[in-house]
Amino acid sequence: NNVSADVEMYSFESGMTNYGTYPIFHNSDDLTDYVMSEMIARNSEFSFYFAAPFTESPAAYFKTIISDSVEHNGMPNSGDYLAKAYNNYYFSYKLFKNCYEYEGSYIDLYLMTFNFSFFTTAEDESYVDSRIDEIIKSLNISNKSDYEKALAIYTWITSNVSYDQANANPFAINDNKTFTAYNALYKKTAVCQGVATLFYNMLLKVGVDNRITNNSTHCWNLVKVDGSYYYCDPTWDLGFNPSNFQYFMCGRESGFESEHAITDTSMNLGYSVVN
Repeated sequence: NNVSADVEMYSFESGMTNYGTYPIFHNSDDLTDYVMSEMIARNSEFSFYFAAPFTESPAAYFKTIISDSVEHNGMPNSGDYLAKAYNNYYFSYKLFKNCYEYEGSYIDLYLMTFNFSFFTTAEDESYVDSRIDEIIKSLNISNKSDYEKALAIYTWITSNVSYDQANANPFAINDNKTFTAYNALYKKTAVCQGVATLFYNMLLKVGVDNRITNNSTHCWNLVKVDGSYYYCDPTWDLGFNPSNFQYFMCGRESGFESEHAITDTSMNLGYSVVN
């Protein structure tokens, strides 16, 4: 159970039916934090009550809660890492009309259930967390510059992870964990999403900000060094050493954009990549 001690619990009964005891929320911020924590814990199903006046459709509102729960926030196991952690999700709800007293009036109460198809388990993520800590410690980069940290991590990944050719065909995936940092670390092989999420997590662990972005078929990273953003694609440098890197800290005039089909700079997530 991932419910924190300060979350209010609520039990609802109607007629002869008890609908159970679950956390209850009255605002978006608290609910977003809760959903994020449940996702980080890889809880594939969780329920809660929500009681607050709506200004939009419930379906649109709860979709927004999901997108807000995976906003980039600098946490290695959250943000883009979490947004890439599941294959799909759905939610269902029961609506109880005008039955919850809130700020002096009676409003609707929703009993929500979210279901996620995560690629990994909580145990898998515990392995990822501890293994990354071991690797970072071995690199001895705590006093290095952001550029040196990024280079050391990029080099470790390109030297220790191979591309998962067995799952290269998106229509014939035999192991969904190929999309994760877990496979990149445990099996030492992954497709681009697994490589990019590993790079994302490791960089944030050492305080280097970065994002994951993609076109229709491929993922890479935007990395911030000395106040500027650069393109990095560790997947396309797998197996190479630093003297042969072609996709580390590239600017807009490097050919990276044409090779990665960046025809719309919205792929850069609002960041200005240097020339």
